[in-house]
This record gives sequence, structure tokens and C-alpha cells, in this order.
Amino acid sequence: MHFCGPIVAISLGLLAPATATAQSESKASTRSAVSIEIERILMADNVDVSSLSSRGVADAIAQVARGDAPNDFWRAYRAHVLAWQRLADIEERAQSVPPGFAAMANFAAELDQANREVEASFQKVTRIAEEHGARLPVAAAELAQTS
Repeated sequence: MHFCGPIVAISLGLLAPATATAQSESKASTRSAVSIEIERILMADNVDVSSLSSRGVADAIAQVARGDAPNDFWRAYRAHVLAWQRLADIEERAQSVPPGFAAMANFAAELDQANREVEASFQKVTRIAEEHGARLPVAAAELAQTS
């Protein structure tokens, strides 16, 4: 009976590193799958904002499917989509008012704030993507310039 204790202890000692390795490999493959999923979303989001209206951008990125994106990334991404939609709404309202300095001045602050929200939300999306190990795509507008 005394002999069984050390054998069990040795067996457990030998199994622990193998179990730890399997767990770390599982986490690595999960992290890789998450990174790939985030990169898929970022590629679908990578529209040429210089050739589309704000509404066109908002409509295009609103169609991006979540897939298996992690919650933190998806919440940030949806906030980014909403920021684009707000910008498009404000621009459309601004276009519907009669021309005049006073009318446009009312929209200037709203447009400025909406543009800042688009930028801030995208910065959050990219920060979270990088935290998950995802690579950011080259902006579509930059690719268009090099072709």
C-alpha cells in the first residue's frame, strides 16, 4: 500500500505537463480562430470610404455578419456601424435644409461630433482586434492608390 502512493504521485506529475500542454495548445488554436474571424470582419469592413457616401459605407458595413467574433470585439464593431449610420443621418438631414449659412452652421457641430465618433469607434475596434492578435488590413483607399 505504501508503494502505491509514490506511483500515483509520479503518474500525476507526468500527466500534469501533458495536460497543461494540451490546454495551452487549445487556447492557442482558439486564439488563432478568433484572430481569423476578426480579420474576416475587418476585411469585409474594409470599404473605400473615399469612393462611397457615408450612407454607402454605413449600409455596406451593416451587412457584415458576426460569425464567431468575440463579444467585446462585436460590441465595439456594432458601435462603429452605428457611428457611421449617425453620420449618414446627419449628412442627409443637412442636405435636406434650404441653403444658407445659419442652417449649415447648425449641422457643422453635429457633423464634427459624428466624424469624431466614427474615428473613435474605429480606434476601439482596432485596439480590441490587436488585443486578440488579429492583423489589420491595409485600408482600401491606400490599395486603390497603389494600383
